[in-house]
Amino acid sequence: MVALNRLAMHLDMLAGRVFDVEHALGHTLANAQSTDDVPFTKLQSLDFTRQSLEDCALMLHLLSQEGMLETNPHRSLYAISQRLKLEATKRLLRNNEQPNSAEAGHFDLF
Repeated sequence: MVALNRLAMHLDMLAGRVFDVEHALGHTLANAQSTDDVPFTKLQSLDFTRQSLEDCALMLHLLSQEGMLETNPHRSLYAISQRLKLEATKRLLRNNEQPNSAEAGHFDLF
């Protein structure tokens, strides 16, 4: 369980770095002369990546808690999934569905 917690902290740190990049890009775009050539779909992909990292970090942190899944695994997984942002990462906890990486979830544009 310690390894899961360390992995959760690492993913959270990566999400923080992506957040910093998002804000740096937002600041650059706010000061740009023209945003006509800005690939907003790429920026949205960056946002989705950050939110996915945040969800995975939270999921691993909750799964690393001692005894979290011992009493009622299905109920615990449902409770964890309710704390996640993206439907794509919620599906990771359902064993009968595959995640859809094209799903955007919440979109924050800086």
